[in-house]
Amino acid sequence: MIDTIRGKLIRKFPSYALIDIGGLGFKVNIPFSTYQQLPEEGREAHLQTIMQIKEENVFLYGFHTSEEKDMFLMLLGISGIGAKTSLTILSGISISEFTQAVMSGNETMLRKIPGVGRKTAARIVVELKDRFSPEERPSKISAGETVPPGAASDAYMALLSLGYNAAQAKIAVEKALAEKALAETGGQSTSLEDLLKTAFRHLL
Repeated sequence: MIDTIRGKLIRKFPSYALIDIGGLGFKVNIPFSTYQQLPEEGREAHLQTIMQIKEENVFLYGFHTSEEKDMFLMLLGISGIGAKTSLTILSGISISEFTQAVMSGNETMLRKIPGVGRKTAARIVVELKDRFSPEERPSKISAGETVPPGAASDAYMALLSLGYNAAQAKIAVEKALAEKALAETGGQSTSLEDLLKTAFRHLL
């Protein structure tokens, strides 16, 4: 999986950028918020990326910040929302405004984004509202002090990037955390790799 990309920016457009790496030109789909942060053409660009494989096609999505990347993954975890709609949402509203709209249940604000109708706005609020409540975030799930901060959240995001939906990922991580908490002895930390291996068993 391509997690980051760094190279010469050949061309940039509001919806994608062409980046040269060792003589190969990579097309990276981006939200408008990332486009605004790109350097001038001919200079070096560095983006955090997500790679998706659908049938025989490979798609690369790039983001200026980790917050944009995380939000993209969260949106992909919502039933009925694909990569195109996720990029449109990122392009049409700031992350802080999006978070505020979801937490306050402000569907009207979300419907102002092109392509987001009443049903989609309602689905976003229902599926993400608890995610933005600190006590409900995966990284805050209680499973003993041996789980390092961020490990559960990273595992959750990894499952979303692999195509599992938000509900499947959350349940698998919760079960993995509970299992690891019971099995651990001697105060050893649970690594992200171990957490994911355990979570995968609950997804089979």
